[in-house]
Amino acid sequence: MGGPCIQPSLRPAMNLRLTPPPRNPFRDASTLVCLLFLLFSWVLANDASSQSPPNPHPADLLIRSGRVLQWSGADAEAVAVRGGKVVWVGLDRDSAGWIDQTTTIVEAHGGLVTPGLNDAHVHFLSGSLGLQQIDLNDAQHASTILERVEAFAKRYPERPVIVGRGWLYGAFAGGLPTRDMLDAVVADKPVLLRCYDGHTIWVNTVALRQAGITRDSPDPPRGLIVRDSTTGEPTGVLKESAQRLVDSLFPVPSLDEKKEALLQGIALAHRVGVTSIQECGVDDAELMVFDTMIQEGRFPLRTHFALSGQVGMNDTDFDRLMATRRAKESIGVRSVKLFIDGVIESHTAYLLSPYANQSTLGLPACDATELQRLIARLDREEWNVMVHAIGEGGVRMTLDAFEHAMQSNPDRKRLRRHRLEHVETIDPSDITRLKPLGVIASMQPRHAEPNSNIFDVWVANIGPSRAERAWAWKSILASGGRLAFGTDWPVVPLDPRPGLQIAVTRQTLDGKPDEPFVRSQQLKLEEALYAYTYGAAFAEGQETEKGAIAPGQMADLVIWKKDLRTLPASELYRAEVEATLFNGQVVYRAGQ
Repeated sequence: MGGPCIQPSLRPAMNLRLTPPPRNPFRDASTLVCLLFLLFSWVLANDASSQSPPNPHPADLLIRSGRVLQWSGADAEAVAVRGGKVVWVGLDRDSAGWIDQTTTIVEAHGGLVTPGLNDAHVHFLSGSLGLQQIDLNDAQHASTILERVEAFAKRYPERPVIVGRGWLYGAFAGGLPTRDMLDAVVADKPVLLRCYDGHTIWVNTVALRQAGITRDSPDPPRGLIVRDSTTGEPTGVLKESAQRLVDSLFPVPSLDEKKEALLQGIALAHRVGVTSIQECGVDDAELMVFDTMIQEGRFPLRTHFALSGQVGMNDTDFDRLMATRRAKESIGVRSVKLFIDGVIESHTAYLLSPYANQSTLGLPACDATELQRLIARLDREEWNVMVHAIGEGGVRMTLDAFEHAMQSNPDRKRLRRHRLEHVETIDPSDITRLKPLGVIASMQPRHAEPNSNIFDVWVANIGPSRAERAWAWKSILASGGRLAFGTDWPVVPLDPRPGLQIAVTRQTLDGKPDEPFVRSQQLKLEEALYAYTYGAAFAEGQETEKGAIAPGQMADLVIWKKDLRTLPASELYRAEVEATLFNGQVVYRAGQ
């Protein structure tokens, strides 16, 4: 209705055989690749925070798989180094962007990575030369000392003088040896043995005779020839400035011998993780040896030098110091070292009240007026001053002089980093002065090792009440003061590991006494490491250059075989250095 019904055309179905086109062998693979690419791009986009960006300047060296010590407490496993400096610190998973075919990769295998250790108080040339002398540092008994002297003399019969160092006062009844003991083992040539602290020397009869020291010889200023109480004859012990009476007997090494000794000292430093030294008290001749080695490129340690100052210095002396600084500041001449007292063991450290077993306050190097004159002048000329101050009287006199200098020189421009060296005992009222005065306590933890020398001589001399304030590291930190740690090598060995352990345990290396010596002054390991790295760098005004592992800091690093923080405190002195880096270069590797 209305129009035709149109039917669809019905055609018979055609049996078509469809032949597929030839198969593309790459079609499925390319699809898979595309899918994988899209998936990988998605992963990158969603995990960008964990990846290092492509770096056009890859690292020269990368340490990874370590436990990198960060003073902030942040986690870190890897350190990238370029051009002698740290350029990146982070996690292993983020380190790939710092690596190319030229990058040296050092695996730390879970060991702790720390800044290179900085010995804040050392006598490096003296210690290096001492490597060829008799080492008495660990000899606890007189018989052991004498056996070593006799054996050394037989081993080196060609040596005209026998020289050694390191004996302890506590090895001898009454705290002091005699020349007769040495005569019994070496009677045909001079024997010169410095005490471990460098403030006393023990010699035999031949040495006294050749030096012209007799019962009629007067004591030199601020020195003492110890004499037999019955006969008045010299006993063979010379204290403080009296040691100079035998200076002419010491063999004088040649420049080449000194340089060779320094190379041995450098190798030793690297083996124990030391990359910086602060030489406390050098004269022009000693400085020349260091300078020669540095200019020759043969001294791979950072250096800071304190020139030796003296009581009674005049304008000519101050001008000489200034001329040396102008000529040598590039190698680290920035400080002057002074003495205000001696040591407790020989009753020459200056106390506020008499010794427990002698009616003396000690032997100050000068009076308060002279010390204030010296330090005010040095401060005005913008030196940093290190003062050897062991007794609490010497500490107070020095703090008073620093305070006087600050008041006298309000317009000083250079950074002040004045220091007390040693600080074996300090009055509580003076601990709180360190922070406001900005004075650093430069201390040597191995000096506090509580062996027989400490209990039989040091404590006996100073008395038990003052001994409770011995080496007050924790109290200084608690008051906001700053610590810098070192060894005072060759007073004790250069190795910092025993000092780290003693700072933590306040016991000998074999765990004595059972009750730690002044337990309240124990440090945490991180505090001790800080004092040996950042604290030491701060003391020399170099904390922006070294003392931490952070971008821009010098790549002076130590890789320890284990994470020191996981070791028992009693094992710290055995901790092994796996590698030491100086200026981004591996200068020591265990087993090589």
